[in-house]
Amino acid sequence: SDHRVGLLGHVSFLALHSHPRGTSATLRGMFVRRALLCDEVPAPPVDVDTSLPEPSGTTLTLRDRVQEHLTNPACSGCHRPLDLIGLAFENYNGIGAYREDDHGAAIDASGELDGQIFSGPRELAEVMSRDPRVGACLVRQMVRYATGHVEEYGQQGDVRELQRLFEASGFRVRDLMFELAMSRLFRVAG
Repeated sequence: SDHRVGLLGHVSFLALHSHPRGTSATLRGMFVRRALLCDEVPAPPVDVDTSLPEPSGTTLTLRDRVQEHLTNPACSGCHRPLDLIGLAFENYNGIGAYREDDHGAAIDASGELDGQIFSGPRELAEVMSRDPRVGACLVRQMVRYATGHVEEYGQQGDVRELQRLFEASGFRVRDLMFELAMSRLFRVAG
């Protein structure tokens, strides 16, 4: 469908990063931060209430409830970088089905990724396609998957070389897989 964009529009991503009773801008934004940008996202403090207000007459959409949540300075510092990404996926409900409204109110799927404004998942994907962290993160994620561990300090040069080769190939994943299999990282893994 025209509403779906690659991995970020796939039902498995959308449903896995939702709550049982609805969507989650935080979970969806956290996936983008951790898995696609390799950003460190700390766990919330144990004594913090992470629940959003329930829909009401003034806060029908998730965006409305998130905005109310982000007015609390104790919440906004951590949630802003996650939720403003995750709101891009609000046109998809908790099981990943496309929708135009949330509780009868039109959905605004705009957001922000580190100062880059976008309107919906297609524009978010375009912003991410220009972000050098995405390619570098994909290399790191593939190295970790292939070797079964997080790269060590002495392996950083090998990882950077794979990142350089990946970029030189025009970000061809097949080429990355070949280079990784031929690399010292893979041959001496474990």
